[in-house]
Formats: sequence, structure tokens, C-alpha cells
Amino acid sequence: MRQRQVQCPICNTLLNVPLGCSDRLVRCGMCQHRFRLPANINVTEDSIAEWLGQDLLATEDQETRAAEALAAQQGPISGETAVLPAVTDLIRLVQLDKKGALFEFPAKRLKDVNFRCAIHKCCIRCGTKAHLHPHVIIFAQRLVDSFSMEAERSTGSPTAGRARLMHLRGAELLEQFPEVPNVPPPGNLPMPYWICDMCSGTGMISGQIQINEATGKGVCRLLVRNLRRAEEFLINAGGRNTQDHVELANRIAASITNAWENLPEAV
Repeated sequence: MRQRQVQCPICNTLLNVPLGCSDRLVRCGMCQHRFRLPANINVTEDSIAEWLGQDLLATEDQETRAAEALAAQQGPISGETAVLPAVTDLIRLVQLDKKGALFEFPAKRLKDVNFRCAIHKCCIRCGTKAHLHPHVIIFAQRLVDSFSMEAERSTGSPTAGRARLMHLRGAELLEQFPEVPNVPPPGNLPMPYWICDMCSGTGMISGQIQINEATGKGVCRLLVRNLRRAEEFLINAGGRNTQDHVELANRIAASITNAWENLPEAV
């Protein structure tokens, strides 16, 4: 079933809604708040901003009574109140500019082997698949350059040689990398990327992780400087044909025809 996302007006959690479902009283699967879906099924950024602009200090009981009163005025809705499941594995494109593509995703996705192998096995800068050196992303408390942090964190080297690494996939590949020290789980789990002999990885990829000590839940951000590598990562992470993918693909197409976009920042 095709779905779309709406945002809970109380806890801001993104929720999955069947496409075409509108004007119905629903309940957030995260905070249990009840609210009515808008009649217009095309949820835009403006409508989400309008929800977020509401008074979030109202109590849940007040909001529930308001929803029930609205339902009584507009007539009964067939069926029981629907519980909308929270989007727990979503990856979002939160910024796209000359600095690259900045993604945000739940930290628990780092436990997924396929997600940690989502960066193509090619040079993160030039895209070549030859003479590659393996590196791992360092998720720090702030968005910092992973390549520059390697010496400070002493991430260690893969147990297998480069030739063998090129033939390994998935869990077998990740087992060759040591955990990243001084990073809270699951950010300590290795997520590899690659740089060729002719390129420098400085500034090409940066990671950030924030973990709530009380709940153990967290969020990660990943900045990928090369937009083509960013598109490949988004597709492999489950973002194919999403609105974010379309936006990223359009930016790549525009940069191909704009010579100024392809100049290094130093120029």
C-alpha cells in the first residue's frame, strides 16, 4: 500500500498514513495524541509549519477534548480511531547546497549491516573503483570531518588486506573493521567509505551522533560532499524515488550544466 508521511502536532514524530486517507481522527503511535488528518491529502511544507506553529503547551487532555468536539460537529467517522505507526527508519535530506548533502536518520539504523554498507565501494571524491584505501566514518558529538579525526581516534586498520576487502560484502566486510573508540553505541560500529591513491579524503564526509542517555535513542547526521556519492548512498539506504531523491538528482543535473558549480572552493 502506498503511503505518505504526516507530522504529529504534539511530539513532531513523522507518521505513516495510507495515501488518500484524509479528514479522519487518528492517534499518534508515539505519544498517543489524537488529531484529525487534514482534508487535503497533499501535505506540504506550509501545512506542516502551520501544525508546528500551534500552541504545543496545551495538555493532551485538552487536545483530545478538542478533537472529540470537532469530530462531533463534523459527524461520525466510520471505524475506530486509527493508530498511525511512527516512521522509525526514515532517512531525510535536511540540507543541500555547495557544501554537499546533509542527511539525518535514527541512530539505530547503524545496527543494520546493509545500511552501514550503503556507501558505494568507490573513491568518495573522484568515483574511481581502483587503488582504494578503506576508511570509517567517525560520528562525533558535532559534525566534524571524519578523515581528519582518524589519527585522533586511532580507529585502527582492517584485519584483511585491500585486495581481499574489495571482494567482501555485507557482514563479512564489516567484520574486518574494528569498532570506533570513544563513540557511544551504535556510533562505534564501523561504517566504511573509500579513497583512492590519488585523492585526499579531507572534508569529504562528516558524521554526527546525539544519544539521549535516558532513553538510549538517538539521531545521526551525515554530510557527504560529493553529490553523486550522496545520491548513491540515499538510494542504497532506501530513499529511491522519494522527494529528497528527486531534489538531489535535480541538483546534480543542474551542476553538470553549470561550470561554476564544479569549481573547487579554493578557486
